[in-house]
Amino acid sequence: MEPTPESQTARFESRWVKPPERAYIKSEVRNVATTPSNREFETAPPSRFITLSVRAGEVFANQEKALVWLQTPNPSLNGRTPLEATATEEGFQEADEVLTRIEFGVLG
Repeated sequence: MEPTPESQTARFESRWVKPPERAYIKSEVRNVATTPSNREFETAPPSRFITLSVRAGEVFANQEKALVWLQTPNPSLNGRTPLEATATEEGFQEADEVLTRIEFGVLG
């Protein structure tokens, strides 16, 4: 029994997997309108966000805990979340220092 062209096409198409929705985050962020409230976030390089996210995952060794930490306001960051802090180089450095303190068990 020889395969039909339709069955070959279906088999070929089943190999392709749609990328997860989070793969589209970068393109969605670029389309944000510039307003006074989000102007500082528009120019933040994605590398700071990615670097801090990866580092948090390494420090906490748990994706859920890392995500909670990234989204929770932190007194050491003047009440900003670590993700908000990545909007500026200074904020990124502060958030990275907080992670270093957590990693080595330094309080305060």
